[in-house]
Amino acid sequence: HCGHQNATGTKFCEACGKPLTVTPASTPTSPSRPVAASTPIDRSRWLRRLPSIGAAVVVWGFFLPWVLVSCGVSFGSSDTGIKASGYEIASGNYAALDQIQQYGSMLGNTAEINTQETRSPLVWLILVLGLLGLLALDGRVIGSVLAILTGILGVAGMTIVTIRLSGLGEELSSQGLKLQFQGGFWAAWLGFIWLALSAMMTARQKR
Repeated sequence: HCGHQNATGTKFCEACGKPLTVTPASTPTSPSRPVAASTPIDRSRWLRRLPSIGAAVVVWGFFLPWVLVSCGVSFGSSDTGIKASGYEIASGNYAALDQIQQYGSMLGNTAEINTQETRSPLVWLILVLGLLGLLALDGRVIGSVLAILTGILGVAGMTIVTIRLSGLGEELSSQGLKLQFQGGFWAAWLGFIWLALSAMMTARQKR
């Protein structure tokens, strides 16, 4: 009160006798932690994963029937005949080759079908490209670039395969058989087209 310096612990001023007020020591406050902002959803990354749908369709379609081989005579069902998947065409390991032979013998053709001549190893490339297209699941730009390349190569590969299978169909027709494309074949086509186009559209997406 009067400005006199008193000893520590003194309750009354030694000069004027008035009670001294003890000011409580201020408690140091810890610095407030900044509230972490919620991370926004990277929409572009999810969009760049869309091409992988086409790649999955290609891989799935590879093991589905690609062609239907029939004698060209209807027995009450449009699916009457022998089906071969992309795997069977690539490997030449036809599960129902004996039945295909029977179709030919029904029409008087006793020649055996050589699986080495009817297999097409190029079809393995379709499966490999489909698996590479799944890299788009990464969601990064590099995945989109690979998806574009595999999609374009896949369309080119399917074009070559279509030409070769059409040629095989002509050979079978000379033996009295008929070749028709099935769902697995068209799934591979659509998968590669989706893979290439969707990758092109989403490659430059920004957040």
